[in-house]
Amino acid sequence: MPARARTGYNLKRSIVSGGSYTTIGVNLAGLAYTDTDLTNGTTYYYIVSATNSFGESANSTEASAQPVSTVPVPLNFAASGGQIQLSWPMDHLGWRLETQTNAPGVGIGTNWVTVADSTATNQIFAPVNPTSGSVFFRLVYP
Repeated sequence: MPARARTGYNLKRSIVSGGSYTTIGVNLAGLAYTDTDLTNGTTYYYIVSATNSFGESANSTEASAQPVSTVPVPLNFAASGGQIQLSWPMDHLGWRLETQTNAPGVGIGTNWVTVADSTATNQIFAPVNPTSGSVFFRLVYP
């Protein structure tokens, strides 16, 4: 019976798309890997290559991931010059800010709307219109 080639995978990571990759897993046997010591809000780029007794294959197509903190955080605000500034810690990049506006005297409903581009930043400026009713904001984990 002929000998079988041993198979595995090498996992490589970069913080630049298409950039210089560092091998973080060698000859991995499984299809799952937990990458640790990452920074929330940073995008990481990954490629894999297959290995066997004949060598290493070409790299796969690149995939990316961005870890985010799942710990709830207070939403900070300041009002000035007809605007409200809402901010949250940088390690919560990727969370989305949602808002809803209701008639005066009406509490929070279910009509939440995502604030455009809020997942790509940690602060938003919004105009304040005292005649528009009650405005509510919340920061939501994706």
